[in-house]
Amino acid sequence: MYDKYTIIGWNDYLSKRGAYSEAYNLQSKYSSYINVLDGYKLISNDIDKIHDNSKRVIYTYQDTTNYRKKNLIHVKYYNEDIVYCRYEILPGVKYKTTNGFSSYKSNSSFVNYVPMLLPTEFKYNTNVITDKIVLGYYYRPVYRYDDFIMFCNFVKELNIDVELYVMGGYSSPYPFDKLNSHIKNIIYTKDNNIFFSNITHYVYSESEVHDPYPTTLQEAVNTNKQIIFLEKNRNFKDGISDIKELIKYHTYLDTEIYHDNSDCILNKWNYNNFYSIVFDNNFIYNFDRDKYKYFDDWLSQW
Repeated sequence: MYDKYTIIGWNDYLSKRGAYSEAYNLQSKYSSYINVLDGYKLISNDIDKIHDNSKRVIYTYQDTTNYRKKNLIHVKYYNEDIVYCRYEILPGVKYKTTNGFSSYKSNSSFVNYVPMLLPTEFKYNTNVITDKIVLGYYYRPVYRYDDFIMFCNFVKELNIDVELYVMGGYSSPYPFDKLNSHIKNIIYTKDNNIFFSNITHYVYSESEVHDPYPTTLQEAVNTNKQIIFLEKNRNFKDGISDIKELIKYHTYLDTEIYHDNSDCILNKWNYNNFYSIVFDNNFIYNFDRDKYKYFDDWLSQW
């Protein structure tokens, strides 16, 4: 049997998924422990062989519907596989897993908490302050429609000239430049390297859709972008709340104040200590839900 964990993410033709990019980032640091596969490219006949040649199989795309459509999750492995899932989609497996701190704390159905929080490394220079404002927006109205509406309202209220990068994989992305003449240039990309290498401000909404852990928001912190939260009153905490508590941020486009998050604990925490425990414990980790009140408390222990 192999001595590596096999992580099956999901990376389709529309866009790079966090479940895949996070896993790939983990593999880049711990290649002696991790092997990453793309569930989008697998067929059901591959699964038995993958199990036979893996220390353990881990599914990281939290909407397990896509795996099931391709018959990639099998009943005979339900007591072995680690399956990341959302709180509203809890498959009948033993090791229900989340990557969200608040998600784990608020839902006892999760028996395993293994976030993939390594600071993301990019190919290009991403920490450049320019003399122009370049907004960044992650376009995915199918998943977070209220976020789309909030961003449209934000764009309509712009009163200074900006450029806009839109990251998303839709063939006909929304023409945000039609909403306001202050958008002087708009570029669409699926590549997070290009996206974070060019933007100065990342705009992210507090959606009614529960987001266990927003990978792109962490990437914005990793690359020290100015972060603008479009706020909404919510009666729950999720990964957006967790990151928001760690950083300095804007709630509107403020060109006078610069927030430096380079020393944020997301960029500085000792992840080697944590992952050494995870790898030694068959990719299982959990903690007393009453022990840590805030995400910062948990990160600080390492």
